[in-house]
Amino acid sequence: MELTLSKHFQKRWWEHFRQEPPSPYRIMRIISQSVWLQKGRLLMEPDGTQYKLLSTYWHPGMGIVIKVDRLVDPPQAVTLITGKSKGNGKGLRPGGTSPPGRSPLRDGVGPEGR
Repeated sequence: MELTLSKHFQKRWWEHFRQEPPSPYRIMRIISQSVWLQKGRLLMEPDGTQYKLLSTYWHPGMGIVIKVDRLVDPPQAVTLITGKSKGNGKGLRPGGTSPPGRSPLRDGVGPEGR
């Protein structure tokens, strides 16, 4: 499968690793060695508004999460999330732990979740 890298993905790679991102082929190899967390889907709200869930892959050895839009042709690596990522405060923490006061199972992320 062919893969492209979004400008945002390339920027995030540079911010984390301080080097140019590897080739799309190498990113595909990283994805193939990762844990699949979420399947990409096109969803629709009751009012007809559509939105995408991106395919999500976690590579524990590298401490990264890669999000891929598989609903476009060719698929595109959209973003890279790391323990250093800035965001809404609900993201990854170093060591892969949940933010303080949050439980993956209680917050609907695990098998007993929503």
